[in-house]
Amino acid sequence: MVTDSIYIGIGILFMTVIPVCSYYFGGKRKIPVSRMWLFLWTLISVFLELLIYGNSELLLGFILGSSLCYLLVVMGVAYLMSPATRIELPPESNYYFSFVSVVVLILSTDYLFQANVRLNRINRIDGILLLLLLFIFLIAGFRKFPLEEYVSFVKETEHKGKIFGIHVLLTLSIFLGSYFLVKGLIGVSMRKTFGFSVTSFFILPWISNGINMFAGRERRAAEAMEFSATTETLFFYLFAFALGGIWSQVPVFYDYIYAFIFFALIQILLNFREKVNRSLAGSLMLTVYIAFAVCRFLW
Repeated sequence: MVTDSIYIGIGILFMTVIPVCSYYFGGKRKIPVSRMWLFLWTLISVFLELLIYGNSELLLGFILGSSLCYLLVVMGVAYLMSPATRIELPPESNYYFSFVSVVVLILSTDYLFQANVRLNRINRIDGILLLLLLFIFLIAGFRKFPLEEYVSFVKETEHKGKIFGIHVLLTLSIFLGSYFLVKGLIGVSMRKTFGFSVTSFFILPWISNGINMFAGRERRAAEAMEFSATTETLFFYLFAFALGGIWSQVPVFYDYIYAFIFFALIQILLNFREKVNRSLAGSLMLTVYIAFAVCRFLW
């Protein structure tokens, strides 16, 4: 138990504390660190560790939990903190994400077509299809990632070498941290201290969103996050399910179908968040997440 706690502490240090401090002090010293890169690499590192470990319950929970945490919690707080701000969100990404969430839901319910719940999985054919959808997204939507301002700033600065070196070191730090964090949390979960569901849906996603939680305090960073929240989450959602299906043909437990249905409904409803008052939208997003958390804890 003590060893697992040490692993978790080391993981949080390397995967969250060091990147957050680098993001903060890098900005102070005019050596910008990309929040988007830190966030996506954190998700991918944890995902790869879980994929190698081979527990589909942890894998599915982390993919869904991370996406919900970013879209509902981080963005919900951003809406509440800046109720007067109006940001033109790219509707194409929102609509495409709604389509993808429904496709993943259908692919995860094989038992509806084969009448055998044991065959319920995201298989290699599903993974290839999702990989194709990811390719279409990258071709059609990657140019809309809000990287232009960051790239132009890097080109103008005289610290290009330092910026590259910092990102390499942070990449290694996050990968090392994800290894220790997943190892520690799996040990704790196997002792039934938390359970796999709580670990995958809440603990890992909250730690993985650490850079977003911190960056959301700054108005410019919060606006960039709000603009790119759908595209960042969509990229990871497609990448994770595509690679997971191709690599290990991820089994989908019966009770996880409800989580897929919930996520698809949430993603469809998020298309209308700019139609209502931002404070109300933020409150509803947080309320829905809390309700989801209560349901996962009780059932």
